[in-house]
Amino acid sequence: MSSSPTAEPHNYETSQLQWIEHKVYNSLFFLYTRIIMEHWLRNTLLILAACYFDCKGEEAVDQQSGHVTALEGELVTLSCNYTTSSPSPDLFWYIQQTRNSPQYVLRRDRYSEGSNSDEFKKRFDSRLNFTSSSVPLTIQRLLLSDSAVYYCALSSTVTTSDSVTVQKHRLECCSENVK
Repeated sequence: MSSSPTAEPHNYETSQLQWIEHKVYNSLFFLYTRIIMEHWLRNTLLILAACYFDCKGEEAVDQQSGHVTALEGELVTLSCNYTTSSPSPDLFWYIQQTRNSPQYVLRRDRYSEGSNSDEFKKRFDSRLNFTSSSVPLTIQRLLLSDSAVYYCALSSTVTTSDSVTVQKHRLECCSENVK
């Protein structure tokens, strides 16, 4: 008996090939299932975390001193205390001068230095104190043009901009020459 090139392989070889194909298929199926489950688990945890931080507790800011009067050249600190359930809140200060829209001054958060608008980098500063839940705004070398309404705002990083909580201060700056 001569074997032709088109003859079917021996049963032993066929069963080994089938066994290898079966193992490869099972390995690929297991890998695919694992990837799907990891994505599902990650997405589920993200949704649960977002709901936990977004749905738990109330967001609020409180500015004790509503009206502050100071002289040109002085240093002024405007208080802002906040309440949040977020472990990493974003806190903002805005200024609204007469007949103008509110303007961004600075942002502070727990894990970075935050940022200041270019116009307010030199004299305006704030430090987020996570322990006391406060973010006071300090204005150095007060100018008459600093007279405005100052807003403290809180926004958790997991919420939308629709849920920003805002409080305001009124600052009046006076020249020493005014009687």
